[in-house]
Amino acid sequence: MTTSPETETATDALLQALNDIEIINRKSYLRSLLELCYAQQLIPLIKDLASNDCTGCLIDHPSQEEHDRCIMMEFCDKVDMYLDSALDLLNENVVICKWFEYLVRLEPPVRYHEISPYLDTEWRWDVWMDDAWKTDMTMMLLELDEDPQRFDHLKPT
Repeated sequence: MTTSPETETATDALLQALNDIEIINRKSYLRSLLELCYAQQLIPLIKDLASNDCTGCLIDHPSQEEHDRCIMMEFCDKVDMYLDSALDLLNENVVICKWFEYLVRLEPPVRYHEISPYLDTEWRWDVWMDDAWKTDMTMMLLELDEDPQRFDHLKPT
């Protein structure tokens, strides 16, 4: 049985569309892994900044109520107050190294062209880390702090 040129063209177009969807999903997954690595590094930084700024910690006050930033403040308020400072202190090389630990376990293996856009820190700061990114990151931080296993489905096994 032979197929017509129109059928072959339609089949090729469908296969290309499916391939494009797989590529988009993979890019989204790789980006999600990178965001998870950011969140994992930002949570302890935010908590440290809150402790360093806590009046009770500064004077070593025995009452928990005097620890206005480290104990009494909700994590969501800490994120609102300290996210920008934590981003300034963040060692992005640590984030990228953690991301690579995940990437080496992926199947099929990650190719350089898939991750190269994310390796330029200037691009991340100029394009990626806008207000929408900060809003999404805030949600991820809150969810990850509440349930550290929340994003295990993103981590390769």
